[in-house]
Order: sequence, then C-alpha cells, then structure tokens
Amino acid sequence: DLIFLGTASSYPSPHRCASGLIVRFHADGDCWLFDCGESIQVQLMRSPVKLGRISRIFITHLHGDHSFGLPGLISTLGGGRCEAGSVLTVCGPPGTRQFLRQSLAYARSDLVGVRSGWSPESVLCFISKATLG
Repeated sequence: DLIFLGTASSYPSPHRCASGLIVRFHADGDCWLFDCGESIQVQLMRSPVKLGRISRIFITHLHGDHSFGLPGLISTLGGGRCEAGSVLTVCGPPGTRQFLRQSLAYARSDLVGVRSGWSPESVLCFISKATLG
C-alpha cells in the first residue's frame, strides 16, 4: 500500500500537511516512511498504520518540510511505541546523523523511552553520498 500522509509545499497549510509517504508491505506488515515533515506524526495517528511497524525512515533532503517531524516521531517511538530491542533505520543525506543526534540530545527526557530498553542510540543512521536532483 501507498499511504500519502502529506503532499504540501514548505509553507504550513490548514488543509494539507508537510511531506510524508508510507509504503506498507502486506507480507509482514512492515512500514517504511519517506520524509517526515512536522505534521506527519499527527497524520500517522489518523492513518491505519501502527507506529511500531515503522522500521525504516528515508529522508530525501534536509529541508524542514521533509525532516522537522523526525525528532518528535523518534521520541514517540521510543516512548513505548516500539518493542525493546527493536531497531529503527534512518537513511538520509549528509547531515542527517548530526541533525538527529543533536535534536535528540536536546530533547532528552522521560519521553525518550530509556525505561523500556529503547534508546535514541539504537537508531541506525545511514548517510547517502548521492544528491537528489
């Protein structure tokens, strides 16, 4: 399944959300998220997608409308929406790892589920050297 969560431009809109798309695989229920604008977490709550089924997140580029929702979503996933020991893989362009590490370091709180055995350090981050046109 393709589930469009947001298709708007970089400007906020009351009727459309920032960029985000889910690919859901029926064989195992696994979900991959492509881009995570700031309103995507709310759209995910409205969708049929179970947050704990998201195993991979792909960020196409680091403009805010494609990435500003990522730290919040990871905090939510770490706050009990993922099983202890599960791994979330984030793939993105150069700068993605630094953006995530700094954002999560500033947001350290009980919201990040260290108590459940899940931590921001369990987020694998792969950086693409290719640039998208």
